[in-house]
Amino acid sequence: MRRSCALALGLWVVACGDDSDAGEGASVGDSSSSGGGESSASASASASASASASATASTTMTDGSATGDSSGDTTAGESSGGQDSGSTGEAPITVDGVVLSYLGLPFEGAQVTIAGATAVTDADGHFTIDGVQPPYDAIVEVNGVTIVHGLTRSDPTLHTVAFEAEERGATVSGQLSGGAGFPEPADHEFTVAYDSLAQHEEGSSYSQGDQGDFYLQPRWYGPLTQEGTVLAVQYGQSVSGHPTGYDGLASKDLAVADAGDFSGQDLTLLPVTDALVEGAVGLPAAYDYAGLRLFVGVGERASVYVGWAEDPGDSYSFVVPQGQGAWSSVASYAGIGNDYAYAFRAYIDPDTLDADLDIPALPAFAMPTDGGTIAPGDTVAWTGLPEAVTIAWLVCEQADFQLLLVTADDSIALPDTAAWGTLIQPGVTCYMSLEQYAPHADVDSWASPPSPTANRNRVWQSYPSSALFDGSFGHAEIVLTGA
Repeated sequence: MRRSCALALGLWVVACGDDSDAGEGASVGDSSSSGGGESSASASASASASASASATASTTMTDGSATGDSSGDTTAGESSGGQDSGSTGEAPITVDGVVLSYLGLPFEGAQVTIAGATAVTDADGHFTIDGVQPPYDAIVEVNGVTIVHGLTRSDPTLHTVAFEAEERGATVSGQLSGGAGFPEPADHEFTVAYDSLAQHEEGSSYSQGDQGDFYLQPRWYGPLTQEGTVLAVQYGQSVSGHPTGYDGLASKDLAVADAGDFSGQDLTLLPVTDALVEGAVGLPAAYDYAGLRLFVGVGERASVYVGWAEDPGDSYSFVVPQGQGAWSSVASYAGIGNDYAYAFRAYIDPDTLDADLDIPALPAFAMPTDGGTIAPGDTVAWTGLPEAVTIAWLVCEQADFQLLLVTADDSIALPDTAAWGTLIQPGVTCYMSLEQYAPHADVDSWASPPSPTANRNRVWQSYPSSALFDGSFGHAEIVLTGA
């Protein structure tokens, strides 16, 4: 079945609908291991997802500007809605770019407009537009509009938040042995996951009591097959959620195929030693909730969630495994209501004692304010994370499309969106979110090609189920009325 999906506010939830019932999206998310304020933020995102799905049957893609007939060749078209980045006197360049889906796969058929010239991406997601004067605004249209403001690079990678792809799935099951043995001793836990660079939803573990058997259901979109890793960790756990020590770790690479049943994936937990990861925690001046999450991983991508801490204060210390190629990642979070931020440290070696985490400020709207009005031409301004690229995301009820504005500035003016259809209507409810990604000194950094080892599903570097990059992410949202 083909799925049309809209990534909702904060990228925590995906609202999806079949082609036959587009517009009646179902919210999908994983809150089973959320802690503290995380569940509050997830609930908010879920509500926003429902609004997003009902507002439009399709989703927004990277960029917004003028629309012309899509012909596949670079054509002159009317420019509409793009911000004027201004000329710096630099020589014109040829922009050879790529448009990727949310899955990190090349997206065919996206319309890209720069300075009035339009191209349509080919099967490799590639487009070319000649004679571009930097800095420039790039606009991508795929049932929605995103404007990336102030680019100068000639090879931008433009990420999209909408996709149409076949939903895939498989089952993976097996039995654990080794470690502390099974049945497990008291106060011991084991966690198993199937993880992949191509994975969209985590393969969660279903265990039967304490006997060590597991059943996973990895889900992904697009290709019929994917390569990944089955990872299992057994550990003692305190009542506060801290791992107290590790009994064993095991992993195996496994390629799975759509609708396949991959049983018999037994693993023997091998011994590891205990080490420490600790550091300072920097939190905003004001927050209602805060906490930490700990992940253990191996290889390029495979990781599992193993522990947490609430209200950590100004420092933290986690017991982590050493050996069998294990590394750790830690995420700290803090928030007020639906506004929150995360700081991440990834691929931490055991016995690292300076893995500091810092959330300097929570994102917040300076204008407009919650409960206010919004109209084309209005300026949207914000505060929040330093050295961040901000995505201002506007979704309105009864609208034809969604609008995303991507910038390294701390404000941006809403463009005239009439060329793309109806967005803001008087008296209609609109939802606006901020998503900030740091460190990014400019949008050229944000539009750089993703790392080969980065999770291709997390190309926006939002809150993932495992922290796989060093940096921070922030989110804020408000409800507005069209003027």
